[in-house]
Amino acid sequence: MGAGGRWADQIEEALGEVTPGFTALNLGRRDLVAAQVAAEQLEPALAFGPDLAFVAAGGNDMLRPHFDEDEVRRELTAMVSAFRTAGADVVTIGLLDITVAGLGPTRYREVMSARTRRLNELAAEVAAAHGACHAANPYDHPVSADPGIYSADRLHLNARGHAFAAANTVRAMAGYFASA
Repeated sequence: MGAGGRWADQIEEALGEVTPGFTALNLGRRDLVAAQVAAEQLEPALAFGPDLAFVAAGGNDMLRPHFDEDEVRRELTAMVSAFRTAGADVVTIGLLDITVAGLGPTRYREVMSARTRRLNELAAEVAAAHGACHAANPYDHPVSADPGIYSADRLHLNARGHAFAAANTVRAMAGYFASA
């Protein structure tokens, strides 16, 4: 759920190689706020009957003039808890802070950085509260400061960035499933 992308495709491909009968449903679309993700994608995702669900939402919320943390927390909680109640494992996704790569309008970088970190904290808190996995993207990793991992829009990841995000997500999942 949430914004789809190459990182999700890479994970789906890897899971398909090691899981007989694996099927995936990627409902992700860009430019949605968390409430839209929940309203448009949660029911079709639940109807699919997933064993594993990725929840990536809130990034567009934090880019708006007013970032309503409580609303994002409610939407993330609703999605994660619905999947967990349905018996699915859930992975929430953290975002890289583009400002450490010198991206984003200079006058908004401080706010963008703080909001990115807060969104990642919210997603991690919701995941922890529901026994889900959170794939944090480490701010101190050198790749986060590399403007070469971002696409021409200077907001989303390019192929290199998606490869990093996929590898990071797989590492988080490996740790989560090893401890389960």
